[in-house]
Amino acid sequence: MTSSIRSSRSAADPRWAVDASTRGDVVVIVNELVNGSYLAGATTIDLDIEVHADRVTVMVGDDRPLGRTSPPWGGRAQQLVLDSVCTHRSLAHDAEGTINVAQVYFARPAARGRHLRLVR
Repeated sequence: MTSSIRSSRSAADPRWAVDASTRGDVVVIVNELVNGSYLAGATTIDLDIEVHADRVTVMVGDDRPLGRTSPPWGGRAQQLVLDSVCTHRSLAHDAEGTINVAQVYFARPAARGRHLRLVR
């Protein structure tokens, strides 16, 4: 199995700070989606994590054979776990493989800095 990780923005960059709860949700999402791809017979898995102004998007693509979905054991448990942490999920499946997309919305931490207040 091969893997590749791409990110347009580094999660370590303070401008793209994500709160601890959201980071934990992203770890759960990545774990469940990558594990599901592996158990369904994928030999290549691509992971892409994008940090946006109000959400994190996780995309997991794989080459699992057409018609092969997640195994029946644990499949329902995986769906429940993902439903509990994702704001939005979608799945696309064709002859080239499967792409799972999951999003988690978060509240950005307030910017720290000087604020001017007008006093009359």
